[in-house]
Amino acid sequence: MDIKILKFGKKEDIEKECGSAVKHNKFTLYSFDENDEIVFDDLGFPQWVVDMASEEDLKKIDWEKVKEQFDFDVYGGYTRILIPQGLAEGFMVYENVNTKERVYLPYNELPFKHYTIKAVYHYPEAVSEVDDCLNEQYEQDYDMMICHPIVSERIELLRILDEYVDEPNKEKYIKNILDKFIEGEHIAVFSF
Repeated sequence: MDIKILKFGKKEDIEKECGSAVKHNKFTLYSFDENDEIVFDDLGFPQWVVDMASEEDLKKIDWEKVKEQFDFDVYGGYTRILIPQGLAEGFMVYENVNTKERVYLPYNELPFKHYTIKAVYHYPEAVSEVDDCLNEQYEQDYDMMICHPIVSERIELLRILDEYVDEPNKEKYIKNILDKFIEGEHIAVFSF
């Protein structure tokens, strides 16, 4: 289990300081369900982080229009396959599961739907991070979604210290997480 302390900021401010690396340092606040409906998933971000979220366009392929335009039904027993680079450049390749027939769809001609999503950005470098200082009980509770992967309050980091950090790792957790964490500026992100 890896714990990182991240500093969040407005996209424009991070881009000024860090350049184009900003696009890889974000959390998306909207996702899509199987019906292409936008579902809000706040991932436990506090309001001060959500307030910094930028709106962005996300393109998705409109498969109904593909069916009309190319006479191809992606749901008709086809699976996408990856072709070695250069052999099908500029195409999405689908193969029929039964007949092995391949369909090449020119990517630049595909119809897209446009959605607006929100994303929150953090600086590329973690303020601090630490590995392997939580006990097995934390992993079990994390898997059962008892523990949240994003923590924004010092009181919750103290609870984790009491409940999930064994004695040999307490100093490491305090030095790298608690001592570096500034509530209202940082978020601790727990991930495997």
